[in-house]
Amino acid sequence: MIQTCCYKGIVIAELCECYCLESFQRHLGNVFKEYVNRGGRLAFPTCDGVDLIDVLKTLFDVQWEPTEFTKSYYSIPAGRADFVDQTFPLIQTQPNKKMASEVNFFLGGITCKNVPANEQCFVNTVKKSESEIDDPAQIRMSSVAVHQFCEGSIAFFGDIDGTPMICDLVAAYCMA
Repeated sequence: MIQTCCYKGIVIAELCECYCLESFQRHLGNVFKEYVNRGGRLAFPTCDGVDLIDVLKTLFDVQWEPTEFTKSYYSIPAGRADFVDQTFPLIQTQPNKKMASEVNFFLGGITCKNVPANEQCFVNTVKKSESEIDDPAQIRMSSVAVHQFCEGSIAFFGDIDGTPMICDLVAAYCMA
């Protein structure tokens, strides 16, 4: 069993091959579920979150739905700065450390929609007015979302390129 006293956070990256996801869920799903139950943090940076989100739904009861590949600017939604700063304390950015609430970035990747407001960390910045958008779900696509589960949490990081900002956020999340 993975002890939460030994590991604050664990990164599980690139399970996008179907056989990897199935094997992960079958052989390690309950182990990691228990780890999160006891207060652990699991970070899932991924270039292809479509199938991963289905596994997260099964194991951790998330409501999220995957979107197609999207390129957009992302920032913190209104009212979420305190949560984001607590979840990602002092991230290492070039050249200085910053509070996560000071960060915005451009990213290409699979994002999540249907993310409850209390789980949104970084959402797309829509340049159009809401009335000009065909699909209202596009208004709040999350590139980074955190779901509380029992005593711990899981975090989704949709990023196709492994951008430095996402790497800094993953590290800050796991070390918090």
